[in-house]
Amino acid sequence: MTDTKGIKQTMNVLALGFTIAEFLAREIKGDGLQWSDVFKLLAEEGAEKRLGEILANYSELRGELIDISSWEVIKIAEFSLQGTRRLIQVVSEAA
Repeated sequence: MTDTKGIKQTMNVLALGFTIAEFLAREIKGDGLQWSDVFKLLAEEGAEKRLGEILANYSELRGELIDISSWEVIKIAEFSLQGTRRLIQVVSEAA
């Protein structure tokens, strides 16, 4: 298959997932998880805009994944590995 649709939305969803996981790791170590943490997460710079963009363009995600090329899979894997490294670092710092 060709990569005519790209992977922008896929990467945005992954980035949001890593952002939330890192936030949760810091909050669990801090004062534990509270309902107010949802507002704290949304108050982070750019979070509302990013979430709005993901929700507005979520329907494109399926098309991107159907149209995915091997090169795009490699890019997603690299991004996921970098995100996992950052998450492990955040978790180890929080422990």
